[in-house]
Amino acid sequence: SAASDVYKRQGDILLQQIAAGLTGIPGLRGHCYRMGGDEFVIIVEPEIFGDINMRMFVALRAEDPLKRAAVQYMEELKRLGVSGSFTKPDNLHITLAFIGESAYSKRAEQAIRNVRSGPFVLESALAGRFGDILWLGFKKSGCLSELAEGVRAELTKAGFSLDNRPFKAHMTLARRVRLPAGRLLKMPPVQMQVKEICLMKSERGEKGLVYTPLYKKKLE
Repeated sequence: SAASDVYKRQGDILLQQIAAGLTGIPGLRGHCYRMGGDEFVIIVEPEIFGDINMRMFVALRAEDPLKRAAVQYMEELKRLGVSGSFTKPDNLHITLAFIGESAYSKRAEQAIRNVRSGPFVLESALAGRFGDILWLGFKKSGCLSELAEGVRAELTKAGFSLDNRPFKAHMTLARRVRLPAGRLLKMPPVQMQVKEICLMKSERGEKGLVYTPLYKKKLE
């Protein structure tokens, strides 16, 4: 090769380092062709170069009756004088894994396809606050914990770098919350049938954040 001709032994080492770097890229697929002598051509599939950069996460989207109950709860809080930026009904979700900014949506989709889990029932618990964020908690669920662990494992194998914070299921109801004097109103426990997980895209629109499903995987 040209590198070997110019750098001799150092050129061979350089080529070996390039080969090691290419084989170490998660999700790299392609073909290598020998053109003659020491001449090679490497053709990789377009996905390795990514697509449009977007903010992504994997989540359980709220479904009725949980979604309906959460909306009613937020409306009741507003009537009691609680102010803040309340989550839009269609944006209610439980985050399983936050990917962040990435151009590799197809790679993330394939990772979600590899997740193995069946449907299960999830039940809400008490609402709470963390700073000025109002959230809804959920009763401990081994199925949910295993699902979140499986999602994170597949994304990590696909080359995504995730945070190491322990998974704690919650649904954000409002941000920048201001409560009047008194205790937080309790929301009666509600169950939701978990039947699918979604790869979501987050983008800011004219009226706030918009969450759009990029891929849905049924649990079966």
